[in-house]
Amino acid sequence: MKLKDLLRNIDVIEIRGKTNVEISSLSQNIEEKNEKGVFFCYKGVNTDNHNFFQNAENMGAVVLIVERFLPTKTTQVLVKSTRKIIGKICDNFYSNPAEKLKIIGITGTNGKTTSSYMMSKILLKANKNVGVIGTNGVYINDKFMPSSLTTPDPIKLYQIFDAMVKSEVEWVVMEVSAHALDLSKVEGIVFEIAVFTNLTQDHLDYFKSMENYAKAKQKLFTKKFAKKCIFNIDSLYGRDFARNCDTEFLTYGLMGQSDISIANLKMNFSGSVFSVVTNNKDFEVEQNLVGKFNV
Repeated sequence: MKLKDLLRNIDVIEIRGKTNVEISSLSQNIEEKNEKGVFFCYKGVNTDNHNFFQNAENMGAVVLIVERFLPTKTTQVLVKSTRKIIGKICDNFYSNPAEKLKIIGITGTNGKTTSSYMMSKILLKANKNVGVIGTNGVYINDKFMPSSLTTPDPIKLYQIFDAMVKSEVEWVVMEVSAHALDLSKVEGIVFEIAVFTNLTQDHLDYFKSMENYAKAKQKLFTKKFAKKCIFNIDSLYGRDFARNCDTEFLTYGLMGQSDISIANLKMNFSGSVFSVVTNNKDFEVEQNLVGKFNV
């Protein structure tokens, strides 16, 4: 792929060096082979990999995406925020796989993994080809691929999307962590549906306050990222997110008024039985998962 095609719809400030460059790979890891590659330079939480551009060149990088120009003859593309455009460049590189998938994004302190598996099984029962991305790894239909992060970094994420498209996946259910939202890992993805489970105290070593943690989660629930949203309004944060949502949404919960609610709940040590109540149709559910949070 030519550099000009890779930079399609990217806000570029300036390019220094050769522009008629052929690109064969992408990387943000200075220890990774990257022949005829693009290397993404950005300031991380602990280090700034602009400082290691020579290592990237030694590993084969022929283009550097930078937030400040560096002392090198290698082609450099200056952008305002490298993190915010990595996903868009990956999407261009892999021929826009995210646009070919219907992606459900789930965020919340607890319940993301359980919810993702329940949703994927429902979709599989409806004879859909399904992909899952989350804490326990990646599934493409029934094929498993290990993953070290709840929400993979953009390059890995788009490799997964590309593999899913090639496997004729239609629906993807993925966990979206607060860290991923804060670090712009899902920038450029428009989710078919964004789901909020809950928000409790966690990750304050990184976010420093519940307010910062909530703001990171809330980013997902805007028309920039989601066509439709679903909120648990038993949560104070869910109610607040719903009030400030600028796109179509539904609410659910055990308490108070919601679009989807629960009636006739009976629980024991083997699971629960209840009625799901909606505006259009009520239906009975029996599940072998214990606890109100699983309801």
